[in-house]
Amino acid sequence: MAGATNTANTVADPLANLRDIHLPDAIGYWPLAPGWWLLMASMVVLAVIMFLAVRHYRRNAYRREAIRQLSNIHQQYLTASQGSARNNAGRVYLQQINRLLKQVYFTRDVNRVAGLNGQSWIEELQRAAPKVRLSRFSDRLLALYTPDLRVEDSDVAEIQQEMRQWLRQHKAGLLIVSASGEGAHV
Repeated sequence: MAGATNTANTVADPLANLRDIHLPDAIGYWPLAPGWWLLMASMVVLAVIMFLAVRHYRRNAYRREAIRQLSNIHQQYLTASQGSARNNAGRVYLQQINRLLKQVYFTRDVNRVAGLNGQSWIEELQRAAPKVRLSRFSDRLLALYTPDLRVEDSDVAEIQQEMRQWLRQHKAGLLIVSASGEGAHV
């Protein structure tokens, strides 16, 4: 009879024979899923790209400033050419452009260009930006200190374009000049 009560209890409570729920092992953090590896790699690539972009932006700050100054020099020329200083406006414009170009070299600690003038200075500018033609600027610069220098508005427009192109395209690594004035490649 005891066996009969046991079976009666078993039949009466079918859940009594069940075991507890077996929980799976906890999911570990390692090894990472492929998506996490992809996310980490893309974060590293993004960080490198941002670093290079900021470095490029900072290294070219002198170019942006020089282009702003070039625009200011052009505005000063336009103002002066309308006034009573019309005859001297072209000469002052060329002198300011020449000074601006030497300041660009000074940003790279190249102080030896201060003594360059004439054809040696033009050759140095051409060496730093071989793809830029400075034909109008070089003609006017070589005649800068002659009494019969005439700089027309069309000359200024072309010089302005040449200078903007030179400022954008010169190679910063080529702004190094040897003691003799000859270019030294870095």
